[in-house]
Amino acid sequence: MDKSTDSCMTEKQWNKKGYVLKENAEGILGWQSCYYNYKVLRYTEDEVEYKPEEAKALVKALQHQYYLSHKRNVERWEREMKRRDELHKIHRTYYQWLVAGKIADGAPCIPGELLNKYYRIDGGGCFGSSYNYYHVDDVRDPETEEEKQKVREAQERGFCY
Repeated sequence: MDKSTDSCMTEKQWNKKGYVLKENAEGILGWQSCYYNYKVLRYTEDEVEYKPEEAKALVKALQHQYYLSHKRNVERWEREMKRRDELHKIHRTYYQWLVAGKIADGAPCIPGELLNKYYRIDGGGCFGSSYNYYHVDDVRDPETEEEKQKVREAQERGFCY
């Protein structure tokens, strides 16, 4: 055993140095560190044996497992972002509809907090909880010259979405 290895490490740390656990290895349960509040099993030098090829295969399998987990998370995130974009085409605030060239005067509004609950959006939500949103079916094109002027002014100011 080389002197550069620490005397008590996790299985993954031993694997990265080319060691694998013996069959009778029990380990010592302890805190990960003073910054993390979960426990890990650490193994001493007596509980491991040097097998570089086997250890390399274990590390590679663990990396592949992390890769697959990351890939699933990215796919889930992309689906969620696509769903949020679709929802933002249906529900917008008064100002957002003005910039889009529509008028929401007199239309029933829905608080963003209710939309988040209705669409079961987790992670902070898709709609601002303190804003009121209008459905695409409840807005209309500007009819009077005053409404058209209001739309032009909003479009000149820009889209704050």
